[in-house]
Amino acid sequence: MGGSSQQTDYLIRNAVVFVSILILIDELESILFLQKLSRSFVIFIASLFGIEGRDFDHEIQLGSLILPWAQDCSGFQVLIFLWMVTLWTHRNAPFGVALVVKFSLCLPLSLLANTLRIFSLAAYRYIFFPEWESPQVHYFLGFICVLPFVVFMVPMNKIRSTGYWLELLYMAVIFAIVAPLIFSPGDTIIMISVCFYLMFNRFHVINTASQWLALVLWFVAAGFIAMAKMESLWLPWLIAAPCFVNKHILKSISGVIILTGTIPIFAMNTYWVPVVVFALVIQCCLLFKTGSRQDYVQSNISRSMLSICLIGLFLPFFLTGLSIETHASSHPPPGLMSRKISSNSYAIRVPGQSTNISIFWFDAFDQGRHHSLRSCLAYRGIELRKIDGGVVYTGKGRWMIEYFIHDGKLVNTYSDYLLATFSPFSEPGSHLIFEADSNAISADFFKEESNRIAKNIHQLSGRYR
Repeated sequence: MGGSSQQTDYLIRNAVVFVSILILIDELESILFLQKLSRSFVIFIASLFGIEGRDFDHEIQLGSLILPWAQDCSGFQVLIFLWMVTLWTHRNAPFGVALVVKFSLCLPLSLLANTLRIFSLAAYRYIFFPEWESPQVHYFLGFICVLPFVVFMVPMNKIRSTGYWLELLYMAVIFAIVAPLIFSPGDTIIMISVCFYLMFNRFHVINTASQWLALVLWFVAAGFIAMAKMESLWLPWLIAAPCFVNKHILKSISGVIILTGTIPIFAMNTYWVPVVVFALVIQCCLLFKTGSRQDYVQSNISRSMLSICLIGLFLPFFLTGLSIETHASSHPPPGLMSRKISSNSYAIRVPGQSTNISIFWFDAFDQGRHHSLRSCLAYRGIELRKIDGGVVYTGKGRWMIEYFIHDGKLVNTYSDYLLATFSPFSEPGSHLIFEADSNAISADFFKEESNRIAKNIHQLSGRYR
C-alpha cells in the first residue's frame, strides 16, 4: 500500500506541475515587466563591456548589431523551464522552506540565464549568420545556456549522477524543439502530449539485443527524417528515444495515439484531438492504478553509451543544419509586379488590386516546410488571433490572411498545407501573406478581396509553371 500511495502522490504532483506549466505559458506572455527588465539588464551588462546598447521596444541595438526582440526574448520560457526542473527534481521530496526558496531563486537565475542566451545569439548572429537564424537554433542555444543554472535546482545527492544530467539535457532538447510550436495551431495538445511523456521518460542503459536493434532503427529514422525534410517528426522521434522512453507506455495503443499528438498535422485536426484526449484519460487511469513500471538505471554508464546518447540528442540540430537545399526556388510568376525584400521574400502586386492590401510572397528558407503565419509573427513578437474561427487573423491593428501554392494547387489553411506536404521529399511550395490596416477596410471585404487576388495569383503561377 505504501508504494501505491507514493505512486499516486507522484502522479498527482506531476499532473499539477505540468498543467501549471501550460497555464503559465499562456498567461505569462501578457506580463510586460519581465520583458522590460530583461531588455534593461542586457543593455546594462553590455555597457559593462564597453558596448553601447539602445532599446527600441521591438528590437535592441548592441554596438552595430541590431537584434529583433520577440516575446520569448524576455525569458518567460527560461523561467518556466527552471520552475519545471525545480518541481520535477523535487517531486519525491516533502514540500518545505527549501523548495520555496529554490522556487523563488528561479526568477533572478532566469534573468541571468536569459542574458547569457541573448549574448550567445548575438555572437552567433555576428560571427556565423548575421541576418537570420532558425527558431530551432534560437531556442536550442537558449536552453543550453540555462543548463549551468540548473545545478542550483538539483538536489545535492543527484549532482554527480551522469544519468540525471542526461535526463535534464534530454528535457532541454525536447523543449528546444517544442518551443517554436507554442504559437502554432494545435499547440495545446502538443504540449500536453509532450508533458505526459516527460512525466515518465527516464534514462536507462541499453543492454539487450532488442534494445540495440531499436536504437539502430532510431538512428536510421533520423536520417530518413532529415533527407525527407519532415521537421515535424523530430519531436516524436526524440520522445521515442530508446534510451529514455517508457517502453510500457509506447507499446500500448493509447501511448502511440498520444505520441501522434506531438505531430502538428494530428494536433490541429479537430476530429483527431478528442481521440488523443481519450487516450490520455485511459493512460492516466492505467498509470494511476498500476504505476509507470519504468526501470531506472542511472549508474555505471559507459563512455560509449554516453557518446551515443549525446550524438542522438544533437542529431536534430546537426542534420537540419547540414542538410543541402534540394527544393526548387520559388519566384513570383511573370505578370505580377514584384520587389525583392530579402533572399526568399518579395512584395508583390496584382494589376487592379486594392491599394489598402499588401501582399508578400515567401519561398522556404531551407529544405523545410513553411511555418504558419501565427508562428512566423510570434517569432517576431506579434501575437495573432483568429476572427470568429475563420481564416482572417488580427493583431497590431492589421488584418492578415495566408495562402499556400503547392503542387499547382491553392491552399488556404495551414492544416491543409501540412497535409499536402506531409509525404516524404515533398516540395515546400510558396507562402502568400496578405495584410491590411484594420481601420481602413472591413474584415469581410479584406477576406473576399484577398481570396479573389489569391486565385488570380494562383492562375498566373499555374500558367508559367
